[in-house]
Amino acid sequence: MNKRFLLIILILTYLFSATLPAQANDNFIKQPKNFSEELKQKISACKNNKEKELLKRTLKMHEITDAEVKESIRQYMANKPKPDITLEGDVDVYLGRDCNFYAASAGNHGGSGNYYANFNTSNNRNLVGCWSIGTSSSAWAWVGKSFRVNGTGSQVAFFSIEGYYGAFLQSADYGASTGGIDFKLYDYTADTWVDSAQVAFLYAPASGDANVYNVNYSKPNAFQATLQAGHEYLVLLQTEGYTHLTGTFDSYHETSGEYSDWYRIKVDF
Repeated sequence: MNKRFLLIILILTYLFSATLPAQANDNFIKQPKNFSEELKQKISACKNNKEKELLKRTLKMHEITDAEVKESIRQYMANKPKPDITLEGDVDVYLGRDCNFYAASAGNHGGSGNYYANFNTSNNRNLVGCWSIGTSSSAWAWVGKSFRVNGTGSQVAFFSIEGYYGAFLQSADYGASTGGIDFKLYDYTADTWVDSAQVAFLYAPASGDANVYNVNYSKPNAFQATLQAGHEYLVLLQTEGYTHLTGTFDSYHETSGEYSDWYRIKVDF
């Protein structure tokens, strides 16, 4: 009887201890939601003062990028033709009815310093590149689909995205080359970002080694959002790149596979 009791105690002790690492991971390892969160985590964890300073500079430039992107969305939504919401063919999303988007309806681009940027709505593609020699540069582009919601009240929807991204990054002499690709939803009626999900975080080490990315991605149920009937939205893929001192960020050359795009966005209720 005592041996059986001791065996039970040993088994329970083993099972309890085996769960501790998983619990610790759940409590302390938080996956970044978007490019901004990833930068903040890296700044907090960084021990190198020079590297931390460049990460902070990147975060400030990213905040400018986000403001410029938001203003470009406002301008597009304010000037685009208004559909007749009473006609089914002019309304993209009905509450409770799943749908897929395959074609973009809008895009924009910008940057600062030495950069090139563009977008292509015919293939849902962002083209972004920048470089630095003793300076800082940035580039951004977004391409997405605007839609109006019909129905009554509101309902939770799950957003998924599939596509491809390719990029070449290199930095040296304590320079930096960093970028991000985010999947985002903007509510034009409420003039606010609703939610976002990180597709990729791109970087190159200061050692001078290059990082090359060629990735087919799929982000099922990347985020959920409560859609309001009568509201206008824009769902988009945003690509941005930043270089400091000595760095190159190249996601601009279509012929060599350096670009980012999406080929399907799903909305599921």
